Amino acid sequence: MMIGLVVGFLVMGYFKETFGTRNTAVVLRSLLGIVGSISMMISFATGRFEFFVLGHFISGVAAAFKVILLIYVAECSPDDKRGLTSMVVNSGGVVAVLLATPVCVSSLIGSDRNWFILPAVCGVMAAGHALVAVHFPQSPKQLYIRDHDEEEARAALKFYYGSQYDIDEVISEMETERRYETHESVSLKEIMKDASNRYSLFIVLLCAFVPPFSALNIKLQYLMSMLGSYGLSVLQANTAMTAMNAIALPVCFIAPLLIERFGRRKMFVAITLLCSLEWAALGAAQTFVDVGAPNKPSCWVFGVFGATMGQIAVNLGMLIMSPMMISEICPYNTRNAISKIVQALDVYMDFIAAKS
Repeated sequence: MMIGLVVGFLVMGYFKETFGTRNTAVVLRSLLGIVGSISMMISFATGRFEFFVLGHFISGVAAAFKVILLIYVAECSPDDKRGLTSMVVNSGGVVAVLLATPVCVSSLIGSDRNWFILPAVCGVMAAGHALVAVHFPQSPKQLYIRDHDEEEARAALKFYYGSQYDIDEVISEMETERRYETHESVSLKEIMKDASNRYSLFIVLLCAFVPPFSALNIKLQYLMSMLGSYGLSVLQANTAMTAMNAIALPVCFIAPLLIERFGRRKMFVAITLLCSLEWAALGAAQTFVDVGAPNKPSCWVFGVFGATMGQIAVNLGMLIMSPMMISEICPYNTRNAISKIVQALDVYMDFIAAKS
C-alpha cells in the first residue's frame, strides 16, 4: 500500500491537469476503489496472494488521491464554509472506522472465511459515491481560471453556493487570481523565486509535517500489539480501540464549527499539542513496560489516553490541514507542484518512520 501511495502522489498532478479536479477526485478515485476491492475479492475466491497485493497497491493509489478530493471540495466551497466542508469530508472516514472496528474481530468478519466482506462493502460505497458525485459540476476555479469558461463557472457557482452569495463578487475574485498567474503551471524553481509562493509553500509544509511526526503511523501498524504489551488481552484491546474512536467521534461534529470560530492557526496549535500529549503518554506507558511493570493499570491507562489524544487530533483535522491550506493560500497554478512536493516529503517521512 505504501508503494501505491508513492505512485499515487507522483501521478495525481498529471491526472488532475489532464482530466480535471472533479474527474480525478471522484470518478477516477472511485474506479480505483472498485478495482481494488474486486482484486481483493478475487484473491479470496482463488486463494491467489498476488491479487491481494494488487488490491492493496490500488487502494494506496486511491488513498493518495484523497488529497485531490479535499482540494476539490475546498475549491467548490464558499470562503466562510471551506473549513466546514473539508472537516465533514474527513469525518466520513472516521465514522466508517468507528463502525468497522467492532466487527473486525476474529469471531465476525476478521476471520479467514469472512474478511472479504470489508473490501466488498468498500467497493459498493465507492460505486455509490461515483454514481452520485459524477453529476456534480467541475470546480468553478478550474472552469474559470484554467478552462476560461465563465458561463459554466457561473453555473457551477450557483450549484455550490446557492443564492446566498454574490456570484459576481466571486467571479471578480477569480479574475484577480487569473490575472496574477502568468503561467499555466509552475515548477518548484519558479515557486522559490516568488516570495509569496515561498511563504505559501512553507505554511503548507509546516502543516504537512505534523502527521508523519505524530504517532499515527506507528498506531496504524502496531496499536493492537502495543495495547497487548501494556497488559490488555485481545478482547480488551479491541474494546479499548472502539472506546478511543467513540470518545474522539464527537470532535468530528464540532471541529467544523471550531475551525471557523477560532481559525486555522489556533486549530493547528491545538493539534500539535494533542500530538505532543500523545507521545508523552505513550512514552510513559512504554517506560512501565521497559522497567518490567506492564500489568499495572497505570500502564494501559497511559497508553489508551495517549492513543485517544492522537485520535482526537486526527478528528480535529490533522490530516486535512495541508490540503486545506493548499486550496486556500496557494495560487491555482502552483497547487499541482506544491501538492507533489508536500506529499513526496510526507511519504518519505512515513517511510523513514516505518523503517525506524
